[in-house]
Order: sequence, then C-alpha cells, then structure tokens
Amino acid sequence: MHTYSVALRISGTDLDVDQVSDKLRQEATQTRVIGQPLPDGKVWTESLWQYEVRPDDAVVWDSLEDGLRTLLSAFAANLREIMSALC
Repeated sequence: MHTYSVALRISGTDLDVDQVSDKLRQEATQTRVIGQPLPDGKVWTESLWQYEVRPDDAVVWDSLEDGLRTLLSAFAANLREIMSALC
C-alpha cells in the first residue's frame, strides 16, 4: 500500500515568504528563511514556503487523489484573486 505526503513547496534564494503568503492568500504551514541557523551550526541556503495538507485522522494520505483534491481546494476559493495578484 502506498502513502503520500501532499504539499505545495516554493523555494529560492531570493524568495520572500511573506510575499508568497500574500499572493496566494494562504498562510504557510512551514517557512524557512535563507541564513536561518540549523541545529548543526550551518544555515539554510535558500528560503522555503510550504503549505501541507494532511487527512483529519492521519499524517499521510492513503489516496494521492484525495490529498491533491484537498490541496487544490485550499486555493480554489481565492483563485481569481490569486491570478489577479500574479498578473
């Protein structure tokens, strides 16, 4: 049986995580900012914005389709505003 983690991840050295949240009208479930320290003394080499969806009663999805449907529905309500912000 397969299981799946489902998330939208955007990363880059010049990424502004607040700008991504503003444009997508969605708060991230995880962010990293370039230069932030790691536990081993190193630093992140790029910024990351991530929005992850999980089933109500589990950490991973048994169905990829259900995970993708849930992820896309998180953005569907604001799709017109998102597209306008990107153009």
